[in-house]
Parts: sequence; structure tokens; C-alpha cells
Amino acid sequence: MRYLLLSAAWVNWLVALAFVFLLEPLWNLMGITPLPTAPVYMHFFSLMIFIFGCGYYWASRDIEKNTSIIHLGGMGKLMFVLVGLIEVLLGNISWQIMILFSIDLIYGLLFFACLYQYKQGNKLAVTIK
Repeated sequence: MRYLLLSAAWVNWLVALAFVFLLEPLWNLMGITPLPTAPVYMHFFSLMIFIFGCGYYWASRDIEKNTSIIHLGGMGKLMFVLVGLIEVLLGNISWQIMILFSIDLIYGLLFFACLYQYKQGNKLAVTIK
């Protein structure tokens, strides 16, 4: 689980930086429309993504004491996917955004699977260093 959390932290940090510095090229490359027109909202959004990455990093350093952060991260990732899907269905953003959201879906499900294993007493996934 430690490596899962570390990879989630790095993904979040990279996505946050990409959304601040490479948003237009990334959107164009993936064919996502519309391009956000208010950068301030993307900057705030990127900050939240970055902060969640910090949480995953901290949780990776002491999993047993930070299961709440992992649970919050799993909920956040799955809710992010749900809201993204709703926005696609409402026609507010193109379906290609779901390609990015699929990463969050995978991480969210893996977070909950690892937490389930941990609560069942399978600490092997937690103690691997």
C-alpha cells in the first residue's frame, strides 16, 4: 500500500502542475472541450489536487496512523469521478475528460480494496516497505 500511496502522491503532484502550466496543450491533446476560461478556478483546483497528494505522501509514511487520510482520498477520488460523469452527461464538458478521471477511479477503488484488506487483518499490504 505504501507504493500505491506514493504513486498517487506523485500523480497528483504532476497533474496539479500540468493543470497550472500545461492546461491548454493538455486539453487540446486530449480533445477536451471547453477549455476553462477562468484560470483562477483551475489554480485553486490544482492546489487542492496538490494538497491531496501531500496527504497521500504523509499516509505512505505511516499507514496505520493515517487510514483516515486514505479513506478520505478514496472517497474524494470516487466522488470526483461521479461529478465528472454527471458533468459529461449534462453536456458541460466533453467525454474525453473521463480518460483522466479513469485514473482517479482506479486509485479510489485500490484505496478502498487496500483498506478492506487492512481491516480484515491482512497487514502484509500495509507493512511492505
